[in-house]
Amino acid sequence: MALTLPLLLLVLLAIVDFGLLFQRTEIVHNAAREGARFAARPTSTDADVQARVQDYMTTSGLPAGGSVVVTPTTFSAAGRTFTARQVDVFHFHDFTFLGPFAGWFGGSFSSITLNGQATMRLETSTSGS
Repeated sequence: MALTLPLLLLVLLAIVDFGLLFQRTEIVHNAAREGARFAARPTSTDADVQARVQDYMTTSGLPAGGSVVVTPTTFSAAGRTFTARQVDVFHFHDFTFLGPFAGWFGGSFSSITLNGQATMRLETSTSGS
């Protein structure tokens, strides 16, 4: 029991830490999609998109930080070219449980940058396009 319990606890903490990493990764990807949906509106500005993404992330429980980059772009589909906006979201995740233990064995589970990217076509205010 004295030998196996610490190993089982370490495995349990690793599962919890990677679960938190996966949850935060999904929040960052969803925030990028939410930002791209917001950026597709004809009246939205880059500041509006950045505020919407940050609001989504804080509402989802992520601490403040990271960055949001909005880039105009184009893409082609079915022989036509469309204007779009690409939203890149970057967030820094600190490993809570594995960081101190990995240091004992020469590892570096301190932090990782999570990123999400989404692109959506701009909506137009004219009909027939």
